[in-house]
Amino acid sequence: MQVREPSSGEVLKLFVHYIKNAPYPGWVVLIPQNRNVYIYQLDGVWTIEPKAIPPELITVIGNELSTLSPAGKY
Repeated sequence: MQVREPSSGEVLKLFVHYIKNAPYPGWVVLIPQNRNVYIYQLDGVWTIEPKAIPPELITVIGNELSTLSPAGKY
């Protein structure tokens, strides 16, 4: 999956995997710093653990994830 970083305009290539057996079904995302983060939607707001990226980028990633099927890796 690719997203555009809001502040720099840089295109980021992300690898994602859907996780349904968690307290909140969501996605594991490998971000460019070679770190995994967990992103999920709670009460309509995209949330990420750990807090490793800016809120604006969380929203961009979350919006793109909402267009994907939760069937597996992308």
